[in-house]
Amino acid sequence: PHSRYVVIKECMPDAYAYRDMETGFVHPRDEQAAVNFAQSISNSRQEASVLAQLNHPGIVQVFDMFDANGTCYYVMENIQGQTLFDLMTTMHATGQSMEPARATDLLFRLLDILHYLHAMGVYHCDIKPGNIFIQPDGTPKLIDFGAARVSMQQTPLTVVFKDCFTPPEQYSRSAHQGPQTDIYALGATLY
Repeated sequence: PHSRYVVIKECMPDAYAYRDMETGFVHPRDEQAAVNFAQSISNSRQEASVLAQLNHPGIVQVFDMFDANGTCYYVMENIQGQTLFDLMTTMHATGQSMEPARATDLLFRLLDILHYLHAMGVYHCDIKPGNIFIQPDGTPKLIDFGAARVSMQQTPLTVVFKDCFTPPEQYSRSAHQGPQTDIYALGATLY
């Protein structure tokens, strides 16, 4: 076997759980928090399960998932680069803006990723600059599938509302979410 650097994502929602510093075990804060913590673990497992089924260079890869210390973890690729949010923040701070040709190239690459994702019946439901990772060679990679929804699943794993990026249908649980949900958010992101 070969060595590789990975990222291990732990389900540790501070609002619902705490770590026993002597044992490393994660416990719910109280009885009500136990329900929310269990839901967080379920959501995390489902996020990892969805990601593990996807195979596209523009989507973060999940290699493994396991339970330990009273919570769950998943192992994913370690990506180099920075988020589009961080890139644009740095550019704006130095008086720069993204050239139209680079923005157009980024748009088409992201549309290719979404085309694959939607063909697999998965909607990201949280497209925003902070969830688009720009690698050193300039290629984008989608991260954070915590709000992702599978086409047959009626509700997202997490309901996400981000000012400026959330399409109107995401504010109503009864409205249909689909490819248009991600396209709207991508348009807002590129704007």
